[in-house]
Amino acid sequence: MIPELTRPPYRLLADRLKGGDLVPFLGAGASLEASSTATTSDGLPTGRELAYRLAEHIGLRPDEIDIYDLIEVASCFALYTHRLDLEETLQEIFLRQRPPGSLHNLLARVQAPLLIITTNYDSLIESSFRELGRPFHLIMTPVDTSEKRYVLWWPPDATEPRSEREDRLLLSPDLPVIYKMHGGFDPVGKWHTSVVTEEDYFEIGGRLYETSLLPIQLRAKLSKSSLLFLGYSLRDMHVRHLVAKSCRWGPGRTSHLISRDVSKLDHLRFSRLGVHIYKIDIESFVEELEAAFLERGSS
Repeated sequence: MIPELTRPPYRLLADRLKGGDLVPFLGAGASLEASSTATTSDGLPTGRELAYRLAEHIGLRPDEIDIYDLIEVASCFALYTHRLDLEETLQEIFLRQRPPGSLHNLLARVQAPLLIITTNYDSLIESSFRELGRPFHLIMTPVDTSEKRYVLWWPPDATEPRSEREDRLLLSPDLPVIYKMHGGFDPVGKWHTSVVTEEDYFEIGGRLYETSLLPIQLRAKLSKSSLLFLGYSLRDMHVRHLVAKSCRWGPGRTSHLISRDVSKLDHLRFSRLGVHIYKIDIESFVEELEAAFLERGSS
């Protein structure tokens, strides 16, 4: 097992980000840093907190269901009401205006054509790029059983997505790509797609195991890159599968996890994938990484 380390290799990470061969994976902890100063009602929820809010919204009791299991609660929400009601409730939570965090702003300033992958529903990373006037490609996983090999793609400055086959996607090699594996909001603030119910996970799981979930250009990028997990856990079986495949696609490359809290189970999971683990909060990590960027020259 790889031992837990105390200090991330900031210079190495800065160099790899500048070279575009480090892929950031943004988990819930990356967004929680941005909303750490918000009130409880305005802050972004964790997955467990989101499940509890949804359960409370429709009156689910703890003796009926695990009210902290997001997939189970969201599935019941859609059954009790309607899928559109679920999406409108998610929209109320995630469309509130919140400023991006220091991590989002740092990644948006990196001039290399990064690939950034996230399972977060919020649009904080996109907001950082837009505020800096930086063009980027946005890709989301659609929940549509009739088009299993398709993704939603917003080219730079597009306000409406194109539906494209994942193996026919043509991305500009000199522009960053944000891939939202579990969906989110489109550039004009309209809720478009969310992987959240049990049915969604069955559909996405089928695509993942058929290798038709991740566009071929993104798989090629992952095969040549190290991975940087930021505020991530491996509770989601689909994320675990993708992470394991990504680590196999790029053998011999060192990957890293930055997270303030790492459960014993996640410690074992990441370690067995060869990922170096650093228990440090995102804000402190970003401060040190920015210092490394200054030391190594402009990003």
